[in-house]
Amino acid sequence: VKPTYYDRTEVDYVFAYVPVLEKFLVIGPELFHQKAMLGFRLDAPRNGARKGYRFAADYIWTNSMLT
Repeated sequence: VKPTYYDRTEVDYVFAYVPVLEKFLVIGPELFHQKAMLGFRLDAPRNGARKGYRFAADYIWTNSMLT
């Protein structure tokens, strides 16, 4: 099966529902452009590292994004 890629010229944003959080993530083209998959951490690693990780909490959709 050939992977599907989203291109920034086709899609402005991708919304993804995360059942365990019961929230939607808003993913901009800087993350999804020409990528077949993305990964987000739900919790910080046990060693406390933050660099190089995408945390779901940083992409949660809020009503303030409508304005």
